[in-house]
Amino acid sequence: LLDGCLKVGSRADGTPTAREEILRAAKDVPPMQRFFDPSDERLVSTWDKPAVLNEILRENGQEPLTDRAAVARTFIDNMLLAQRHAIRQLQDLTGRKYGTVHFLGRGGDFLPLGQWLADATGMTVHFGLVEARAIGNIVLQMMALGDLGSLADARDLVARSFQAPEYNPVDTAVW
Repeated sequence: LLDGCLKVGSRADGTPTAREEILRAAKDVPPMQRFFDPSDERLVSTWDKPAVLNEILRENGQEPLTDRAAVARTFIDNMLLAQRHAIRQLQDLTGRKYGTVHFLGRGGDFLPLGQWLADATGMTVHFGLVEARAIGNIVLQMMALGDLGSLADARDLVARSFQAPEYNPVDTAVW
C-alpha cells in the first residue's frame, strides 16, 4: 500500500517526487491524524491510492489530505495499527504472549518505521535486512553446494555476518 501511495505525485515543476523525499518529510508529520481501514478493497484495486484514501476519509467525515508526506504518514500509521490489531488477535487465538516482531520487506530501508512499529505494538522489533532476499538465495545455494550443513548453520552465518536493526518501545502512548 505504501509504495502504491508513493508512486503518484509530482512537484510543481512536474518532476516525480522521490520515495525517500516523501518518507523523510513524513517523519515530521504529527502521527494519528486520520483513520481508515487499510484492508479496504478499493485500495488494492487502484493505481491512485491517495485519491481513494481521500474518498474513504470523506466518507468517514474526515478532511482529505493534500500533502504527500501527510498521505504517507497516514498510510503508515494505519498499517501499523492494523499490524498491532493482527498481533493482538494472534495472541488471543493462541493464548501466547509474543514479545518480538520480526519485520521483513522493503520497509526496512525507512528507519523510523522500526521505532514506530515497536511503539505501536509495545514489542521489540527486529528489522530484517533490505537485502534479505538476496542473502537468502545465496545461503540456499551454499546449502545446496554443501558449504553449509543445515538451516541452523545458515541462520548462524547470517546472524554473524550482518547487523540487523533492533527497536524497543519508547513512546507507546500515542498508539
